[in-house]
Amino acid sequence: MNVLRAIIISMMFFKKLAAISAVYCGLSYIAGMFVYLYILQYNNATTAAAQIDITSSKAVLMHITTLHTYVLFSFAIILIATYLYLKLKDQQQALGLLSLIIGIIWSTILIASGFISMTVTSMFMSGAEITGLENAWQALDIIKNALGGGNELIGGVFTGLLSLAMYKARFSSMLTSGLGAIVFVGGFISSLPYLAEVGIGIFVISQILWFFSLGYDINKNE
Repeated sequence: MNVLRAIIISMMFFKKLAAISAVYCGLSYIAGMFVYLYILQYNNATTAAAQIDITSSKAVLMHITTLHTYVLFSFAIILIATYLYLKLKDQQQALGLLSLIIGIIWSTILIASGFISMTVTSMFMSGAEITGLENAWQALDIIKNALGGGNELIGGVFTGLLSLAMYKARFSSMLTSGLGAIVFVGGFISSLPYLAEVGIGIFVISQILWFFSLGYDINKNE
């Protein structure tokens, strides 16, 4: 009985962590967009020199923002995916397992992208010389975007698979399932030539809403 009680308590705690993680992911998107678009105005920096100037002058803010929006965000995704796999495995074992695997893959490449950015900001915070960095900046930017940000296909597949598994197991609301489908479409569009920005826009907005709706679904289900 004590063992059973401990398992129940641990799953209840896991459930709360998963629900909080979903809300955290949605908030981290909003916070990251606010910092990059409004405080740093990074989208207006169209040259390597301008991007380096912003990154070097606001290195601490960018470091903290990257930590939250890439690294901690990714750990939250792994926690959500693991919890939902455990909840759905009896009803949707294949879809649940696939979504868990894709979620781990997505999180891994996001963490790698975040670590690259954080290595650069750490260099600036330690007072490293930035002369001549323009030559390597474009290559670093391509690698970071390729891993996490320039193409949201993997994130879209993860969200779509997980939403489908939850819908078939009657775990999620129609709102969560519908938003998950939109996220998947946005992720797919982001991988198409000349439509990447449109797809990313659809992906980000719909996934913010999806995370909040997911957090509600997790919290209300037993």
